[in-house]
Amino acid sequence: MPDEGRNFGSCKDGKCRVHVKPGDRITTPVEVGGTTLRIKAIEPGSVTFEQTGFGGGTFTATVFDTGSGTGLGGGDRYSIGFFEISEGQAILQIDA
Repeated sequence: MPDEGRNFGSCKDGKCRVHVKPGDRITTPVEVGGTTLRIKAIEPGSVTFEQTGFGGGTFTATVFDTGSGTGLGGGDRYSIGFFEISEGQAILQIDA
């Protein structure tokens, strides 16, 4: 998947690889879960994000670097990967 920089609009089809930092919001379409991710914190080795689903429910999760430069999360219709996690920035990949 190509690196799309900070073009969060590229996530509208449920597939993207973008650079994120705390405060960023990324939205996916209803067809792939209709979720909004808000990046709350990025520490070396972990990313904390808040996720709001299509139905309105919200939860917060922290994913940790697995030792291979990736922290993974996901839902019923998509997966989320965080790569190159460092202080204050990471690469988010969404695959629907």
